[in-house]
Amino acid sequence: MPFPEGTQRYASKDAFIQYLGVLYPPRYRMTSVESASLNVEREKRRVVKVYFGEFIVVATGEISEGFIPKLRGLESFEGDFMHSSLYTNGEGFSGKEVLVVGSGNSGMEIAYDLSDWNANTSLCVR
Repeated sequence: MPFPEGTQRYASKDAFIQYLGVLYPPRYRMTSVESASLNVEREKRRVVKVYFGEFIVVATGEISEGFIPKLRGLESFEGDFMHSSLYTNGEGFSGKEVLVVGSGNSGMEIAYDLSDWNANTSLCVR
């Protein structure tokens, strides 16, 4: 089932979740809280929920929160940088030199999209 008309090439997390809700509306709310406790040191609660279902999908990636590791020299870098989770399209990168770090799905798709917007793109792979 395609995304609705007008959806950006890279759908936002909220748009993707809404899409899944339309495609696969919840039929049953089959959850239960197994335990809850307070971690006094962290001042946080820990809640364990149990879900029942026919399938499990583990899809960690573009709709998760981005993490940029501490890189030596990043604080003095004069250009812009962003995590792939914030990327929507390459329009603002036209004619610029862009380094994409990583060759996973997101990195390769972003590098390809940047080429459509005439960005001078390099790819860093370990």
